[in-house]
Amino acid sequence: MKFYSEKLNKLFDSTESLEAEEKSVAEKKAQEEKRQERLKSERKARAKEIEDKQAELQKLMNSFLQDYGTYHFNISFGSPFSIFDTIFRF
Repeated sequence: MKFYSEKLNKLFDSTESLEAEEKSVAEKKAQEEKRQERLKSERKARAKEIEDKQAELQKLMNSFLQDYGTYHFNISFGSPFSIFDTIFRF
């Protein structure tokens, strides 16, 4: 006699193997959900760290601008051919 698992859409030879497989799948799903939650909280913490650093940088920039009036930015393109490589990627 075969036993059908509605959760897995699969046939099994015994109820023990069916229950073991369903339990295994449920454990894997729970582990994946925990991993996703951990990644989500880690990402949120790192995003907060970036926001804090941006706020600190903005304070430094405002202080610099009050003291000296302007701030210069350096822009480097490297080789003139690198622009073409960036635009026309094959």
